[in-house]
Parts: sequence; C-alpha cells; structure tokens
Amino acid sequence: ACLRQVSQVYEDPHDFLVAAGKELAILLSGNFNQLKAILGRIVPT
Repeated sequence: ACLRQVSQVYEDPHDFLVAAGKELAILLSGNFNQLKAILGRIVPT
C-alpha cells in the first residue's frame, strides 16, 4: 500500500512501481515467496 501511495507523487507512477519491483527483486532474491507476495500487492489499482 505504501508503494502505491508514494507512486502517486511521481510523474509516471507505473515507472516508479517497476523500479521499486526491480529493487525488491534484488533485495529479496533469496526469498521468492515473500517477493511474490509483495509484488502481488503493488500492482497499481
């Protein structure tokens, strides 16, 4: 929810969410289940 809210202040919210997702993939590379759960929640509404 926080990432979706923060993305709204960017000119291109989708680009922000893509960048955030890539960063999360790096940070959580050893924990696929947690990464999948988080990425599933940041899909823009």
